[in-house]
Amino acid sequence: MNTRYVIILIGSLAGFSSSAVAVDDHGDTCAAATAIATDGTAVGVIVDPAAEEDWLSFSAVAGHRYEATTFDPSTSFYFEAAVRGPDCTTTLVDWSYGSPDEHSVVPTTTGTYYVRVASLSGSYVGYLGLGMTDRGAVVDDHSGSRASATSILPDGSTHAGTTDYVGDIDWFSFVGTAQHLYELEIRAMSGTGFYGVGAGFYQMGSSVGSTAWSFSVPGGPPGDWVSVRYYVPAAAGGTMHVRVYSYPGSTDEYEMRVTDLGAAGSDDHGDTCATATAVATDGSVTSVIVDPDTDLDWLSLPGVAGHRYEFTTFFASGAFQGVVQLIDTDCTTPLAEWGISSANELSFFAASTATYNLKVASSGAPLVGQFALGITDRGAQTDDHGGMQSGATAAPTDGTVQNGTIDYEGDYDYFAFSATADHLYSVQVRALAHTESWTVATELFNGPTLIEFSNGSDGGPGGPGPWDGLAYSAASSGTYHVLVYAGASDSGGSYELTITDLGPTPADDHGDDSGSATPLLTDGTPVGGVLGHGGDHDWFQFTTEPQRVYAVEIRALTSPDSGLVGGSLYAPDGVTQLGFAGWSSGGETFDGDWTRVLYYVPAGAEGTYYVDAGGLSFTSGNYQVRVLLGIGLPGDFDGDGIPDAGDNCPTVPNPNQADFDEDGIGDCCDSDSPDADGDGIANTCDNCPTAYNPTQVDTDQDGIGDTCEAAPTCCRGDFNQDGRFDALDIQDIVDALLAGDTCPP
Repeated sequence: MNTRYVIILIGSLAGFSSSAVAVDDHGDTCAAATAIATDGTAVGVIVDPAAEEDWLSFSAVAGHRYEATTFDPSTSFYFEAAVRGPDCTTTLVDWSYGSPDEHSVVPTTTGTYYVRVASLSGSYVGYLGLGMTDRGAVVDDHSGSRASATSILPDGSTHAGTTDYVGDIDWFSFVGTAQHLYELEIRAMSGTGFYGVGAGFYQMGSSVGSTAWSFSVPGGPPGDWVSVRYYVPAAAGGTMHVRVYSYPGSTDEYEMRVTDLGAAGSDDHGDTCATATAVATDGSVTSVIVDPDTDLDWLSLPGVAGHRYEFTTFFASGAFQGVVQLIDTDCTTPLAEWGISSANELSFFAASTATYNLKVASSGAPLVGQFALGITDRGAQTDDHGGMQSGATAAPTDGTVQNGTIDYEGDYDYFAFSATADHLYSVQVRALAHTESWTVATELFNGPTLIEFSNGSDGGPGGPGPWDGLAYSAASSGTYHVLVYAGASDSGGSYELTITDLGPTPADDHGDDSGSATPLLTDGTPVGGVLGHGGDHDWFQFTTEPQRVYAVEIRALTSPDSGLVGGSLYAPDGVTQLGFAGWSSGGETFDGDWTRVLYYVPAGAEGTYYVDAGGLSFTSGNYQVRVLLGIGLPGDFDGDGIPDAGDNCPTVPNPNQADFDEDGIGDCCDSDSPDADGDGIANTCDNCPTAYNPTQVDTDQDGIGDTCEAAPTCCRGDFNQDGRFDALDIQDIVDALLAGDTCPP
């Protein structure tokens, strides 16, 4: 038997010739639908050409929950997928690209149901792996789809609910009025286990804002109410939805309510500095509505020299992308700027006793919404380093220790240094001894862009913490900024910071762009790499066939420092990003999991594709990347009698489908399976389990790898097979004589 081995998570079709084309793999109408099992067996669906429809059917029992336990589309494939009733017309649940509906359906009658898969707008081609599992009779208090959401009133009434099973989503709906502000609140109730719950507003199928998590513990009180607000733009009233979801793996009870906070759509503040609305500095909350998107709202506040003014309330409705600027007394000069993702400290010091101004405007989609601002005068305070990039302390890059103090809760300290292109810089920080335990960490910025971060150093009564930091290779010369901050609840503490120019960036093991990319095979062979410094990117390339599905997979390996590695797939132009495999986390004592992205190569789009491996806070980060020709046409690649679609190890014969850890990956293909010789092939399928032989070469096809089939004792005097005939061969000659060994002709 010629054993072919590839370390993979999905099937391979390398045995098919490149001239093969995608077939019409399923019926194009409800009447011609392909029947599928509900035992979780995965079925591949290819939509190509874009005008094609593929229909599947399954037998359902009333009241049972049918879950899509495999739902894996290729990237850049924008599709429509819907579960339809026995009439082939009524949509029960929407699983289209980006749909927030739960991947389950509970039919109300026994019969045949259908899944229709098609290209969105008839413009895309691609692949969808789908496996349905009958979870049996289930009780669900609220529907998992928007189409059958529970209707409520936005009057602040509390609604009780339960996430009844892992993955359960509950939908509610209400009618929203244009230019009204709505608040969504939710909390986890005390139950039998650790429980987390969150909720979000949806309008026209899109998320427009979500709450934080509310958590509860067994026997404890209910979790805190967490909330989010949403401002309904002018002419955008109508049905709105609330989506309730639980923390992964947890199920229990919750309470939820929606409150209409009333009309808020008028031009609520002056549009110029001269007509600014005066606000207090006692923490009172001022509501600011930006609608239409060209609206400017101005506020003014009295400032006292040397006093610190803190935004004790600062949040926007939903996902509103607004910006707040601090404008000097001249009504023109901007002094600071804050957005929802701004890295500036939410405080400012008044340089003089005068009237300051705040200008609120839209900065990006969504373009209208509400800001809630509350400003508190914290009185005369001192701060040893500025909390904004504009006030950063200049620091040398020779390793000189910079001393600093977190002077109050929420204090940021900024440092600036001049970098030389292609030089490697080390930023290290440590928390010093303190009366209470506390943490300090750093972030590195290039302008407003966060490019690296450290894990943190813990100091306290026991003394200073260890040095912790990051290394980064500057792509270009210029000024970089280091932000030093403490834990969210840490009120203060002293620290030391060093910035060191380590000289030219060390040699790189893989090219930094598509022009110098390292070739990859498409048989799943992993290639290792090292992200040798912050900002390092490693590029790889592979050759594709048309109308095939490829998987790009990457994982972080044990490394000197913990961090993340991810892989992006790029088109043959080396510029267009097609998809992202996700982040894999590695650390000092553990490997990360494989993450992947699938891509279906359309007809005529074959060629060289690229993979960009990059890290986040992963200095000296080790990783592996691999590409494999995946599922795409029906077949049994490994010849073990199990069709690829249902084979848990589709490239290595394993007719018993053994899966010890029940993770859906057969032992022969599972990276977690025992591998005594460390060659990447599990013991159960290794044709030479005690000797390293990743190629699994078996010339005589007897099931025993050539490496394990010892060659006869060598003649011509070189008995120890070291390439020389010398005194070291004497003992082997004596042993051969005593054993009566013979040589082949």
